[in-house]
Amino acid sequence: MASMAREYVRESTHHTMCGWKGQASYFTLRVADIENPNAAWFYPTPMKGAEAVADRVAFWKGVTVVP
Repeated sequence: MASMAREYVRESTHHTMCGWKGQASYFTLRVADIENPNAAWFYPTPMKGAEAVADRVAFWKGVTVVP
């Protein structure tokens, strides 16, 4: 998450639950006045056995990640 350009992300109040990773939190993305609600998610405190997803963000809803 440290490499994300934070000027484009805002924490969302949306959450979902995964049976083996735990509770996911979401970001809303905003680029050039276009908002993409809940287009990225992460697990702030992954469950035991899913620690590999800690500090990682997943994207969907048409998001393209570029370096």
